[in-house]
Amino acid sequence: MPFPGDGRFLRIKAAEGDGALGPWRSDALRVVELGSGISAAFGARLLADFGADVIKVEPPDGDASRRLGPFPGDIPDPERSGSFLYLNFNKRGISLDPSTERGRSLLGALLVEADAVIENLGPGAFDSLTRGLALPGRLVVCSVSPYGQDGPRAGYRGSEISACASGGLMYMTGTDDRPPVKQGFNQAGHLAGVNAAAATLAAVRLAQRSGTGQRIDISEQETMAMTIFPALNVYSHTGADVKRASTTLPKLATSQAMEAIDGWVMPSDAGIDVWWETFAEFVERPELLDWPFADRDSRHEHEGAIDDIVGPAFRSRTRADLFHGGQERGLTISSIQTSEDVAHCPHLAERAYFVTQEHPVAGTLKMPGMTPQTGGVVDRTPSRPAPLLGQHNAEVFAALKAAEAAPGPANEERRARSKQPAPSLPLEGVRILELGMVFVLPLAITPLAALGADVIKVESASRPDSVRSGPMPDNLPRPGAYNHAGNYHLLNRNKRGVALDLTTEQGRETLLELVRVSDVVAENFTPRVLQNLGLDYEQLRRVNPRIILLSSSGFGQTGPWRNYKAYGPTTESTDGLMHLTGYPDGPPTRGGAGGFGVAFTDVAGAYYGTYSILAALEYRERTGKGLWLDLSHYEAGIATLPEPMLDYTMNGRVLERAGNRSAERAPQGAYPCRGDDEWIAISIATDDEFATLVQALPLDGLDAGRFATIQSRQREHDLLDECIAAATRTWSATELEATLQAAGIEAIRLLGPKDVWLDPQLRARGFGELVAAPAYAPEIGPRVFPRPAWRMSTTPAKTRSSAPAFGQHTNEVLTSLLGLTPSDLAALERDGITAPTPREGLVSARQLDLDGLLHAGRLRSVDSHFRAQLEEHPPTSEPSR
Repeated sequence: MPFPGDGRFLRIKAAEGDGALGPWRSDALRVVELGSGISAAFGARLLADFGADVIKVEPPDGDASRRLGPFPGDIPDPERSGSFLYLNFNKRGISLDPSTERGRSLLGALLVEADAVIENLGPGAFDSLTRGLALPGRLVVCSVSPYGQDGPRAGYRGSEISACASGGLMYMTGTDDRPPVKQGFNQAGHLAGVNAAAATLAAVRLAQRSGTGQRIDISEQETMAMTIFPALNVYSHTGADVKRASTTLPKLATSQAMEAIDGWVMPSDAGIDVWWETFAEFVERPELLDWPFADRDSRHEHEGAIDDIVGPAFRSRTRADLFHGGQERGLTISSIQTSEDVAHCPHLAERAYFVTQEHPVAGTLKMPGMTPQTGGVVDRTPSRPAPLLGQHNAEVFAALKAAEAAPGPANEERRARSKQPAPSLPLEGVRILELGMVFVLPLAITPLAALGADVIKVESASRPDSVRSGPMPDNLPRPGAYNHAGNYHLLNRNKRGVALDLTTEQGRETLLELVRVSDVVAENFTPRVLQNLGLDYEQLRRVNPRIILLSSSGFGQTGPWRNYKAYGPTTESTDGLMHLTGYPDGPPTRGGAGGFGVAFTDVAGAYYGTYSILAALEYRERTGKGLWLDLSHYEAGIATLPEPMLDYTMNGRVLERAGNRSAERAPQGAYPCRGDDEWIAISIATDDEFATLVQALPLDGLDAGRFATIQSRQREHDLLDECIAAATRTWSATELEATLQAAGIEAIRLLGPKDVWLDPQLRARGFGELVAAPAYAPEIGPRVFPRPAWRMSTTPAKTRSSAPAFGQHTNEVLTSLLGLTPSDLAALERDGITAPTPREGLVSARQLDLDGLLHAGRLRSVDSHFRAQLEEHPPTSEPSR
């Protein structure tokens, strides 16, 4: 169904000031971007995509990303950098030197009328830069850094590989006979940017109502640590420490790459195991229907033999046949796509995902467009190309000078949007109906609940959230275990729970009455479901014209793949990330090889979902209109992989897996240290840093002059890796990390799930929050859960209420919001519209076979005293219910 929309939206207009506002537009969020590289630039661009007026401030020699490729024809040019052009369209740009008196004066004048700053200058740098400037009290300052603004490692050097290493994802990716491997390209920088955009929107919303700004602190380490939340939950509930996959791990059963005749595919076990007869017929292997494969339990005891049967069947067919033919039968066998495949994808073409940027120097460029889509209501075509260096100096500086000569009314007075008393939390007064399950959607909504939104989670007795199955506290299924699962509690804190059968007419009518008094509906069904239920956006909009609908799905609401089944591994393989992750001489690799404990693309999709809702709320504040947000996890994944996409569109080159190496740094990798499976990530950015590394390790006998340039180090990277590994084996990872960082070298110990929980940096910053057991299940005891990826100085996200028991608030919600009487409620339960429990047998409490997993090499250890270690230091929350 096409999206409704009138095609109108506020866009940035060239060289328009607004009187005393200086260079700023009065009808838009006003954002200053300071810093370099990816995180701040991408966060600010996401705000610009939704209409914010962003002014990018560069030093006189330009943002460092201007020197990053890809470049057309591989010829470096600061005005033709694909990375810079992607990160900075829809913005204006100025250049100034804040170390000079004039530069500081101009920056101060710019900040006076700004709503927000997004910066990644480094811990404490913004305060030093603005010391003595009169900043407005309602200014929101969002700071992104490798490890955060405080804590024992705040001042450490860090980059992409360090975020992957210290966040736990890298330790879990690859195989246990080789070094851990990072994910392809710059996931941490882009995802930190998505979080920066979301947190900034939330904080500005509060500032516009209260007149009080605040500081936001985003750590790239914590951004990546959330991607392994299933493994963190496994440890905090069972003491099991998940590790990288062994080389003997079966592929089909753990959703690993398998060969096709023309490349690689990834079968998702979640979409095959329950359709086993269909799968056996599709691959033309009837022996899969014989014992021991036909029975689900015995099948899992012979997974290696299944690979031997299925492997030749896959190798005789094309990726397209396996992908599309499988989907026609309800099977999830996805094609592991390259950047070339993505660039020519017919599904993306029908959805007009790629946009064209017309640049005065670089020319016409095709690149990933805005995520999410809105059916044309928000124009996805870049309103202006990325700025040339200092392009808008004259207009911005002249407007600042004019504003100084003719000051206007106080910004706080002019920008006030509400006469009501100021809320205490950013989303106080916002109501969200959550119609979703498993990981992506609940995780997207959880930070909004922590920021004050009234979130009502809707399930039904016939369709309870499948995430209720585990992990079980202390690995013990107890009576009522469907209310105990660790993943369910992590994903649903601060929410209310309602049980409502939407397959019935009365259930749908009741939901529509809730829509009438809500602000947002968020759902992650396949696209046909809401329409079949008569609950599509047109129907919701008739009930509530201001409603915002977030539809979060694997491939989006339109296009030929719209109804394809998708799990996290499905989009990780199709968006190009899996093709770019892994060893250069090995197969494509999923984050968290082995498919146990990592939810990378689920978390990435959730980050975009949080941002999308906050952006839509800001849009509604300015226009009075709701939006239908079409969030495709496939497109969200592509948006964090611009470099390989642009290299293909600029140069026709299909990039391959590079392991831990970087085109801009050498040497870079994971190196073994003393102890069992202990590793350190080291990244050398300059020639001087390499000379220091030679002395600090030391690398005795190495001719440092032979490797004095990055070109020479790239040529002989293999040799350098061998020399460095021989030296690092004699060190403990912790000691070597401290030694190299003290010498000015980027180095960080690789952390596994247990290490993440016990990491001194994360503990100092309160990454883990000890949440008391809910009143309805005191027997499960308190548990530690990760907090959102941002820290807010005035309104920190914390757990105010436990995840709800099934249907816990059905009567409360229907009474307080809809005015139903006790007799009405009794009739609904009698007719099966509401229910106090899920239907028997639909949620099976999953007890992990810890001994079997340990024997199979999927666990590093199982700790019996894990709770004492975890509960020793973290901040504690006492939920109200």
